[in-house]
Amino acid sequence: MRTRIGILGMGGVGGYFGGLLAKAYFESDTIEIVFIARGETQKAIARNGLKIIDGTNEMIVFPTLVSNNPDEIGKLDYLICATKTYDIETSLGSIKKCISATTIILPLYNGVDATGRIETLFPENTILQGCVYIVSMIESPGIIKKIGFYEKLFFGSKTAPISKLKELQSIFENADIESYLVENIEETVVREVKEETGINVDSLKYLGSDYVHEKELLMITFMAKYVSGEITPSLEVEWAEWCVIEDAINEMSEDKIGINIVKKVIKELKKPLTLKMKSGVIK
Repeated sequence: MRTRIGILGMGGVGGYFGGLLAKAYFESDTIEIVFIARGETQKAIARNGLKIIDGTNEMIVFPTLVSNNPDEIGKLDYLICATKTYDIETSLGSIKKCISATTIILPLYNGVDATGRIETLFPENTILQGCVYIVSMIESPGIIKKIGFYEKLFFGSKTAPISKLKELQSIFENADIESYLVENIEETVVREVKEETGINVDSLKYLGSDYVHEKELLMITFMAKYVSGEITPSLEVEWAEWCVIEDAINEMSEDKIGINIVKKVIKELKKPLTLKMKSGVIK
């Protein structure tokens, strides 16, 4: 029996990673890739395949099936969810028949509250934690455009069977997806901060996510306690330095999301805006 993997949401994230999976397992005897899409996107993929543009490279891939009909889709072994976060309950409810008690669900929303929301809908299922770092978007129905070279997929669970986690990791690796199996997403954030800025942090607290419409991605926000190290930005970080909180807001005068992030930290600490405090800012 073939392993059946559903991709729910064919936007920048689901379309890109789903496309890599479809390419790797086209006509596979062991794995089926199902794109769950509707409307013009479904029609375009069914007619012309899914096109992925990555710099000067283009590829067209075809899944085993593209549909939004639960009766056609059937039961899934793995479900990768990448719709908009506001659509979690509605989109999953529409394919409830495809989710059995053994279906493992991987949310790729870049918002850590997604796992809890899905657990409420499917309390008997194994829900993984997932997080992606990529800039990709819908250019038109059935066409995904990736910008830049940065693409990483992190996933993990403290409760899922290790055999299933390793199976999924193997599926990703064989599709040339740069994926990392981790115990939890907070560990991933700590490691990413170290890699991208050179500093060590702990005591993470999730403060929410902000949707960036222009790039079809979510900016995930954590507050953390500085532990040690000197700021040494990687090539993937535009700017990082210590500054007082007012300076951070001034630097982000045209960045509404950045300003909101700083305000979230102030609110969390219950500090007035005029208080001088040390703050690390990454753009």
